[in-house]
Amino acid sequence: MVVIVNITKGVKRPLITPIALLCAACERNCEKLCSCLVEKGMVNINASAPGDRTPLVCATREGHTRIAKMLISFGADPDIRVGPTGKQVTALYYAVARADSDLFKLFLAVGASIERAAPGGLNALLELAVDISFLETCRVLLAKTYGISNSGDDSLLEICKQKGHTMMIPLIEQHIEQETANCAPSPTPLNETTMAVEVEATESVLQATAACQPAQDDS
Repeated sequence: MVVIVNITKGVKRPLITPIALLCAACERNCEKLCSCLVEKGMVNINASAPGDRTPLVCATREGHTRIAKMLISFGADPDIRVGPTGKQVTALYYAVARADSDLFKLFLAVGASIERAAPGGLNALLELAVDISFLETCRVLLAKTYGISNSGDDSLLEICKQKGHTMMIPLIEQHIEQETANCAPSPTPLNETTMAVEVEATESVLQATAACQPAQDDS
């Protein structure tokens, strides 16, 4: 590991590591310094800096889209989790939190996992997107839940009403209707064999009914 050092009285004291320098540059939107460190291969862009940070998370969290795109182009992994145990999130989570549709689409395009993005996976991202009224992302995430029982739909609708997100309400209601339709049992199609059996059963019932009727008196 390369370490930039501060030499004082013959003692080498670590000042800052390349990964920490890159993370700091990403946080402060120092695009030229980021490009220099990454293009010259001076740092592993998927390493973690002190404070459990990665360059991609730092750039995304601070809203520096150009730097985040540059990191992705050099192979940054959007699925690396950061944060305390049980609360770890990825760069995709921060893209949603900042309502950055460009990075959200980019991360998904390079294979970012929705389920790894935050504890609770898809539902957690949906609640976040609804909470901040991130309409475009909600459409994408809801589309991924079709055919899956999502008991959180009612709570999403409640969030919309509480926050006054009137544009979101029709989208959630449409999704609930679609999910209800998907869950409804489909009628069993009748084929020729089924119809023949039903006709035969009906004729048998009619014959049995006729046999049980009392004979009429002709006199």
